[in-house]
Amino acid sequence: MLGLAVFAAWSLMAGGSPRALAAAVSARFAWWHVPVLVGVPLANWWLSSLVFWLLTRRVGAVGLAEMAALLGLSLVLNYAPLKPGLLGRMAYHRLVNRMPLPAVALTVLQAVLASAAGVAVTLAAAAVFAADEPVVRWVCLVGVLGFLAVGVLAGTRLVRADLAGAGSAGLAGLAGTLCACAAIRVVETLLWAVRYAVALWLLGVELSPAEALVLSAVSQAASLLPVQVGTREWAVGFAAAVMPAVRLAPAGAGAGSATAGLTGGLTGGLGAGLTADLLCRGADVLAALPAAAWGWWWMHQRHGCWPIGGKVLARDQARSS
Repeated sequence: MLGLAVFAAWSLMAGGSPRALAAAVSARFAWWHVPVLVGVPLANWWLSSLVFWLLTRRVGAVGLAEMAALLGLSLVLNYAPLKPGLLGRMAYHRLVNRMPLPAVALTVLQAVLASAAGVAVTLAAAAVFAADEPVVRWVCLVGVLGFLAVGVLAGTRLVRADLAGAGSAGLAGLAGTLCACAAIRVVETLLWAVRYAVALWLLGVELSPAEALVLSAVSQAASLLPVQVGTREWAVGFAAAVMPAVRLAPAGAGAGSATAGLTGGLTGGLGAGLTADLLCRGADVLAALPAAAWGWWWMHQRHGCWPIGGKVLARDQARSS
């Protein structure tokens, strides 16, 4: 699916000429686009580490840096089908942290639930900008701000309880953890909205805040699927194809913009969406490499070597951060 996305983007953008597309993008490129495109996945890496740390600490002892190292390695491994990085992390928790596999699997489902809630809140945030009725805008705005406030308060309470040595067991603790994790997922989705706005701006398309939020929500929803490489590109491409700012961009784009060579209409919007997400995918790969390298270094410093052949060859299995 990724190969088809590359071929479609190549065919639909700038008349199928990669040189023309590269020239158009470079004409609009500025230095600050690099930290946005590459920095967002690095920030999301640590935010995701915080989400899984909050959920997994209810099951057993695991450190935030330890979780970040595991997810850093998973960023590379998960490019393979069925997310082997996720399976490797579950095996690590079982072998090193002595956590039951069903409990670890439950934390993964809870993270998916938090992500789904984050997507829903992001769509509500999009309605704040897109809704015609003032009442709908105010209801969505109050709901989004209220949800984020509850998440921040819940996260603060969890951190204080952890520092005090108190647990977060029970339904109340689980509800607070899920609210905090969902609020973190909203922040992740907002960062992705900024990145999509930048990526499409490089292609000559100016997204509205609502359209950027919707694209980000679609992208995050596609990332929950077992096979996300290629799936996310097509999901974003089809979502962009029906957005007025993207679909109508060819008619108003200047001769020097990347969208000047689009075929127009739904097809042109599909090409712009695919190309924008492919730009983001390239930035994801660039960000995953240092994250994986740091994760390997941390594991080597901590355990002296890596679990091999189903046996943990660590010098301090029982210790956790």
